[in-house]
Amino acid sequence: MCNPMLQRIRNIAHSYFHIHIIIMKNYLHPIGDNLILALGQNTTEQGRNSGLQISLFNVSNFSDPVRTNQYVEDASRSTSDAQFDHKAFRYLPESKLLILPLSIPSFCGASDYQSKFFDGFVVYDVDETRDFTKKFNISHVGPKNACHGCWSRDELPSRSMVYDGNVMTLKGHTVLSHVLSNETFRWDMNLDKNSENQNAFCLPWRTPVFSF
Repeated sequence: MCNPMLQRIRNIAHSYFHIHIIIMKNYLHPIGDNLILALGQNTTEQGRNSGLQISLFNVSNFSDPVRTNQYVEDASRSTSDAQFDHKAFRYLPESKLLILPLSIPSFCGASDYQSKFFDGFVVYDVDETRDFTKKFNISHVGPKNACHGCWSRDELPSRSMVYDGNVMTLKGHTVLSHVLSNETFRWDMNLDKNSENQNAFCLPWRTPVFSF
């Protein structure tokens, strides 16, 4: 006789395998009995990455998972630490918000560097009853400081915490706090400010910023 729990685990594993093969996702997060949030790279027909993609799959039929919603970042170089570090992934089931670190590297000498570079977090609305949307960005460093700033060798991992309606984000060398409902800025902290080792180490920001 087949163990029902064992069979369910096999079905879920089979469904996860199908999703990985279909769209090459890096991280899968169940948000209900039949729904899975998938995080990875959107790809062109030629197999080139074209931006970070968030997808929702209905796996009520384990042998044939169906993508029911998705959001793709415009920048082709966009990536998230949460693709390879599950602790950087924050899903809020009550509000159906997804908080992810997002990095968009660029060339320091490029004419569009100021407009393209981004390193911080993004809050997404991933309510399955409507189209996925971006709620707001949280920038942890500006383009100028990322390219020409002087940072220590110590870095914070990408993490987010939500308490009493506020979201605190940690990344690189800074910590920020915002009101989650309306993105109002509350406070920030630069861990390298007035550092005793400021002259001993002068390194670039954590996100790759390419220099010509």
